[in-house]
Amino acid sequence: KLGIPCARDRVVQQAIKQVIEPIIDPFFLPQSHGFRPNKGTHNALKQCVSYYEEGYKVVVDCDLKQCFDTLNHDKLMYHLEQFIQ
Repeated sequence: KLGIPCARDRVVQQAIKQVIEPIIDPFFLPQSHGFRPNKGTHNALKQCVSYYEEGYKVVVDCDLKQCFDTLNHDKLMYHLEQFIQ
């Protein structure tokens, strides 16, 4: 399981994020707001209002708490390799 990262881990994670994010982010759906550049709660709520005004009446909010603790890391790495050699 993932634990609480130390400062060195955070620096390495941020460096990797800065390289990987611009490569992978364009493949996410525009409706996906979690932990993405220029997205977030406020943008998601604005999008919900826009959808409501278009006639939609249902919003789905998913909290992926401890998601990465339960993912198959081999599959995750396989899919990551599809983007990054």
